[in-house]
Amino acid sequence: MKPKLILASLLGSLSVYVAMVACTKSDHVSLSSGGAGGSGHGGQSGQGGQDDAGLMDVLSDAVPDAAADPISGSRLKAKYRVGEDGSKAYLPYIWYDSERKEDCGFAPAADGKERCLPIGTSNATAGLYFSDPACSASLGVFSYPGCDVKYITLATSGGGCPFSSSKTQVFALGAKANLATVYVKSGASCTAVSAAGIELYEIGAEILPTSFVAGSVLVDN
Repeated sequence: MKPKLILASLLGSLSVYVAMVACTKSDHVSLSSGGAGGSGHGGQSGQGGQDDAGLMDVLSDAVPDAAADPISGSRLKAKYRVGEDGSKAYLPYIWYDSERKEDCGFAPAADGKERCLPIGTSNATAGLYFSDPACSASLGVFSYPGCDVKYITLATSGGGCPFSSSKTQVFALGAKANLATVYVKSGASCTAVSAAGIELYEIGAEILPTSFVAGSVLVDN
């Protein structure tokens, strides 16, 4: 093919590409300083540099940005922060359970399924302290004295990779345990320690995993 024909073919392809992209990006390109109706001068374009700048915007940003905002469901709602200047940013990994009226995050539940379990400083943790010398009656310990506690959680691991085998049980909050001495388990031994300054609770009934919204991890096509 002759050089002139090759150049003409390339220019023709570029013109079609620009026209197609301009249609999809019309909200980013101003063909005249007055929009579709012109600038009050019979629809003529404004300053010459504006058209060139618009064309460069199209060529340099031809593909729209992918939407990455989370999508709320019938029960789980996305949470976001707004600035006084109008800015907005979604909070990663945090959802609001509109039925249970609490924040939650996805983790393996007691039934092995990914579920949106309660998170934040409203949970006490079980498995650290025990109320008996045999270390068989676990207590819930809360690390933030003075704050409201709603649940007691116990994380267990079946061995192997912790992120794939760990499971979390959620229990109702029991009565506050006012003990002078508690016990700590280390291997096969159970040692008494002072409970001074430790906020402890008895463990109530387990909350069924089905009480929390289940989710699945999928791979995009």
